Amino acid sequence: MRRLALCAAGLLVASTAMADLPRFAVQDLGTLGGRFTTATSVNEAGEVTGYSETADRQIHAFVYTSGQLRDLGALSGSGSLGAAINDAGAMTGFALTAAGEAHAFLYESGLMMDLGTAGTSSAGKALNSAGQVAGEVTGADGQTHAVIFMPGAAPNDLGAIGTSSTSEAINAGGAVAGMYQDSVGTHAFLYSSGSVIDLMPGTSSFVSGTSAINDLGQVAGGFDANGVTHAFVYADGRAVDIGTLGGDYSVALAISGTGKATGIAARADGERHAFLYAAGAMSDLGTLGGTMSIGYALNDADQVAGQSLTASGALHAFVVADGAAVDLGQLVEALHDAGEVGESAAFGINPLGIVIGRYALNDPNDAQMPVKDRAFIATPVAALLQTLIAQVTGVGPGKGLLKKLEHVLTSYTAGDQRKTCSALAGVLKELNKHHGKKLDPAMAAQLREEAGAVENALACH
Repeated sequence: MRRLALCAAGLLVASTAMADLPRFAVQDLGTLGGRFTTATSVNEAGEVTGYSETADRQIHAFVYTSGQLRDLGALSGSGSLGAAINDAGAMTGFALTAAGEAHAFLYESGLMMDLGTAGTSSAGKALNSAGQVAGEVTGADGQTHAVIFMPGAAPNDLGAIGTSSTSEAINAGGAVAGMYQDSVGTHAFLYSSGSVIDLMPGTSSFVSGTSAINDLGQVAGGFDANGVTHAFVYADGRAVDIGTLGGDYSVALAISGTGKATGIAARADGERHAFLYAAGAMSDLGTLGGTMSIGYALNDADQVAGQSLTASGALHAFVVADGAAVDLGQLVEALHDAGEVGESAAFGINPLGIVIGRYALNDPNDAQMPVKDRAFIATPVAALLQTLIAQVTGVGPGKGLLKKLEHVLTSYTAGDQRKTCSALAGVLKELNKHHGKKLDPAMAAQLREEAGAVENALACH
């Protein structure tokens, strides 16, 4: 079992009765046998993609699902990187061919499909529920074009926009947010219904990442506002400068399905803090005691994941919900011995509040790679219990196990640690009783591991 670290601060649950119970479990995703792993995207089911080093020092795309890291392999070459995963579990990124070219891929139903064309390099950067992939193609002439890939079809080149262009994000309707270059600089664009719109005509602008556009076609980014950078939100046919927190700088890095945005903005005192922009106003999300924070991702519940300086000057992953910032960096540090973990950051959050991020693992005994990137997933304890309930519904020994797990969740929600732990003990007893009988051994072992992790989380022993 991978080691878990738990957060004893309230997060993602409004009930004050639960405030004293652990709320969050943080888990290292492991590796594919090598030294490092990077997580890039999480879907609504909590499945994660990214890339990891294998035992033979190759880099392969992966999917993390059901608590396991699975190698997606490659095309005909030696490596691949996963960039994004949709809610159906399909993934995109790029992989090497036998000729050494990087080609965009779509991975679904256990197969990696080559979306590229011989003689070019390409990459998939984002995808929607229909399997449309936003990315880029670089031809023999060295020019890079923003494209939309579809399996079995030639890439839809968005046109010769400037001297080069790239896609960053795509929504459910196939609208793309991206950037192009010209002699003036970088420009953010929206591609929709066959047309390209410059979001901030006459000035430099940019967007960043797969959360730059929502299904309403609203886009978040940054632009040059007379020599300083300001955040913008594009909606209803026009881009709006959403201002700052009183200082001279802001950038929007993600937009939610309801049109709210997060990023980083300067205050009047010069500090730069994560913000939430909603209903025409920007609010300061604060820090973990330091002078800086940044919001990288948010969901429709206004939960923001990012990074913050602590009072001691360390950079820690954090989550903000209901006005409270929770230090995930402390939980990541608890996965290892003192001093082994460096900075950490949270880059993604799904509708359930499940967070993914990265941290630096110090290994002075490895002269070749003394600092290794590692990935973590942080899951609310309530979500872990709900997953267990979903797993046992209609499985195994009648409704006894299901009722016991529902009792665990009810007791946990009520903030009663004694009853929660007692109910968990009953679940584990039931699992041991039916292991290999009414429950498949593999299923029983998985359920026992997950229930035991919750028991450890609540310090039941």
